[in-house]
Amino acid sequence: MLSDTVGFIRNLPHGLIASFRSTLEEICEADLLLTIVDSTSPTAKEHLEIVRRTLEEIHADHIPSLLVLNKTDCEEAAANIAELTAAFPDAIALSALERKGLETLRERMAAALSLPPRLAAPA
Repeated sequence: MLSDTVGFIRNLPHGLIASFRSTLEEICEADLLLTIVDSTSPTAKEHLEIVRRTLEEIHADHIPSLLVLNKTDCEEAAANIAELTAAFPDAIALSALERKGLETLRERMAAALSLPPRLAAPA
């Protein structure tokens, strides 16, 4: 099963906090978490810290995870990629637009889930 949750947003209005947290409950049942980060964002590292703290708060910080740096094809990403990959050397650089890094992501997901490589390949 694959599930996509809302992005992590800081400073939510009080009335939305309970709703936001309820969407994260299914994370605790996950076998693998993918954290997708917009590599063009100048606040990507701050967003990752919010993700880390939130996962700790919901007791999901023990779940295996992969960090994916998306939009690496964008000109705006160039300034951030070196810093992000230095801070997170295991991160997977990905461009969905150019289809770069997808095979690496597939392989790393298969390895993390202990799947045979043939099951990780697209049909």
